[in-house]
Amino acid sequence: MIAPRSDKLHGITAASIERYLLLKGWARDYNFTVYFDRMEFRIISSLSQDGKLPLDYATDCIEGLKELILYSACAEQNAQPICFRATNAAKEYLESFKLVQTEVGSFVINIDIQVVDDRAEMIGQNK
Repeated sequence: MIAPRSDKLHGITAASIERYLLLKGWARDYNFTVYFDRMEFRIISSLSQDGKLPLDYATDCIEGLKELILYSACAEQNAQPICFRATNAAKEYLESFKLVQTEVGSFVINIDIQVVDDRAEMIGQNK
C-alpha cells in the first residue's frame, strides 16, 4: 500500500471531516468522553494472582502513579533527565488528575478482610 502524499491531505480539517460524515448520515454523539486522556494500569504480580492485593502494596502503587504524574509534569515544564524537586505548577497540575469510575455510574473500590468463622473457631476450641 502506498502512503498518501501530504499535498492530498492539505486543507482537510476536523470540521470538514465532520461535515462529510454528517452528510453521509452519521450522527455525532455529544456524550462521548473524547476530552480526556486516560491511563489504565494493570497490576500483574505474584501478589495479585488470587485477584487481591495487600492494601500496603496497592497504596504503594497509587503513590507511585502519583509520583510518575507529578515528575512527568515537572519534566514537561523544564526538560531535564532528573527532577529533584517538584515545582508548584507541577503540584497544581497534579490536582487536576482524578481516579475515575470504570463504567458510568460505577465507582467501586473493594477492600476485603478475612473474618473469623465462629463455627470453625468453636470446633477448634472443642478439640
